[in-house]
Amino acid sequence: MTTTEILKSAKSAVKTILTLTTEQKNDALLSMADALEENCEYILSENALDIEAAKGKINEVMIDRLRLTPERIKGMAQGIRDVVKLPDPVGEVLDTVTRPNGLVIKKTAVPMGVVAMIYESR
Repeated sequence: MTTTEILKSAKSAVKTILTLTTEQKNDALLSMADALEENCEYILSENALDIEAAKGKINEVMIDRLRLTPERIKGMAQGIRDVVKLPDPVGEVLDTVTRPNGLVIKKTAVPMGVVAMIYESR
């Protein structure tokens, strides 16, 4: 699947995400964290290919930033689990303004899309 296809698929998933409960979103995030750890060996083998392809094209500092380790993957998974611990902001009123004519305008947090993690050497 190309990056463009992945992004199109993610965009179409937004409609579904809008209907999810906090529990369903948290379950999905926890599944993502588990999948990272369960697929650690595969991720590391693919990362090794990326590192090999990058040698001679980027410097060693950048190679180190690109290199994944079991600890770095565990850290990514923990980062996702940390998000689950945060309160769900969806529906939270961020600001309220009452216009001179009495119209009340509320700025409310809404889902904007899908969760993605891009690990790359910049």
